[in-house]
Amino acid sequence: MMKNIKKICVVWESIEQGGVNSYLRDLILSNNFKSSDITIFTNRNNLGINYLKQDLAKRKKIKIKNYLSFFTLNDELRILKILIQLISPIFFIYKIFKFKRLFKNKKFDFLIAQCGNYGTVRSEQAAIIAARLSGIRVTTLVIHHECRKPPIFTRLINYLINQILKKYITSVICVSKATMKSLKIRSNLLTNSKFEKSVIHNGIPITNLPKKNYLKNIIKINKKDINICMLSRITPNKGQNDLIESFSKLEWKIQKKIKIYLIGNGKKFYKLELKKKIHNLKLEKKIFIFDYINLDSSKIISSFDLFISLTKDYEGFGLSIAEAMNVKTPIIATNVGAVNEFFNNNCGRLIEPNNSQQLKNSLKDFVNNKEKWFKKAEFAKKTINKNFSDYVMSKNYFNHFAKHFKK
Repeated sequence: MMKNIKKICVVWESIEQGGVNSYLRDLILSNNFKSSDITIFTNRNNLGINYLKQDLAKRKKIKIKNYLSFFTLNDELRILKILIQLISPIFFIYKIFKFKRLFKNKKFDFLIAQCGNYGTVRSEQAAIIAARLSGIRVTTLVIHHECRKPPIFTRLINYLINQILKKYITSVICVSKATMKSLKIRSNLLTNSKFEKSVIHNGIPITNLPKKNYLKNIIKINKKDINICMLSRITPNKGQNDLIESFSKLEWKIQKKIKIYLIGNGKKFYKLELKKKIHNLKLEKKIFIFDYINLDSSKIISSFDLFISLTKDYEGFGLSIAEAMNVKTPIIATNVGAVNEFFNNNCGRLIEPNNSQQLKNSLKDFVNNKEKWFKKAEFAKKTINKNFSDYVMSKNYFNHFAKHFKK
C-alpha cells in the first residue's frame, strides 16, 4: 500500500525559475503526498528553489539540501560548459559517489529525478544509479521538456550512460506525449528497455478566482482598455518580439483600444533591445515591460482580458496556458510541443509559430468579437477542471508509484 511509503527523495537540477516549480509545488502539496517526508536535493545555483521554498513554507516534513553541480552553468560560461561536457564522464562518476553519500542511511522509499531537457550527461542520471546502489527500490525519471541531441563529441558517452541507466531505472514519466515522442526519436534510453514508460500530464490547482485586478498596487490597469499580457521568461524563443511586430501592423482604430504588458525575467540586454524597438515604433504608451512579479501567476493572468503565449519552438506542457484556462482568461497560443494536447480552437485561438498574419488577425478578432472569446474561455475552464487538475495529476502519480512499490 502507498501508505507505507513515507520517505520520498526528489533530485532537481535547474538554473532558472520555471514550470517545474509549479509542478513540484502542486504535486507535493496534494492530499496524496501530504503525509510523506520529502527531501529535495538541488544544485546551489538553482534560482527556482527560492520560489519553491516560499510556496512550501507551511508544509511540514520537507527538507531542502543543496549541492554543487558542474552541469548547470549559465550560458555566458559557454567555453567552460563545453570543457565540462568533454570531461563529463569524470564528473558523472564523481556525482554517483556524491549522491551515494547524500542518500546514506536516509532509507528513502523512492526517488523522483526531475529532468528538463534530457539528452546530455546529467546529475539526475547519476542520482538514479546511486539510489539503486543505496537500496532505494523505486527510481523514476520525470522529463519535462524536449529531448535534445547531445553534442557530437559526447554522443558515445551519452549512449553508454543510457545503456547503464536501463538496468537501474524503474520507470520514466513524460509530462506530455510530445516529450515522450522526442525521447523516442533522439535518445536510446527507451530502445529495448523493460521499465515502464508513462505519460502523466501536468495539472494545476482548480480555483474559482474572481475576475479583478490583483495588480492594482503594482500596475495601473485601466478597465476601459483591452489589457493583454504575456507571462513568461522574456527571451527570443518566447515570442515577445513577434507580438510587438504584429501589434505595430494593426490599424490605429484597433491599436488605440489595446495595451500590452510583457511580464517576466530575462536578460537585460534583450529587454533593452525590445524597449528600443518599442521606442522606434512609437509604442511606449501601448506596450510595457515588467520584471518578474512575486504574485501567484493565476492572479496575474486573471487581471487581464487576454493572455498570449507565443513560444516559437517547443513547450513541454504549457502551464501558463492551463492557468489561463482555469481562470477563464481568453487565450491566443502557438501550436508547439504539447500545447495541442490540452488546448485547441474550442478553448481559444491556436496559431502557428512565427505567423504574424494569424496573430494580427487573432488580435483584431478578439477586439471585435469579445463575447465569442469569453464563451470559449468558459469551455476551456471545463476542459481543465475535468482532465488537467492537480488532483488528477497527483492521483496518477500516486497510482504509478504505488504499483511499483508493491512489486
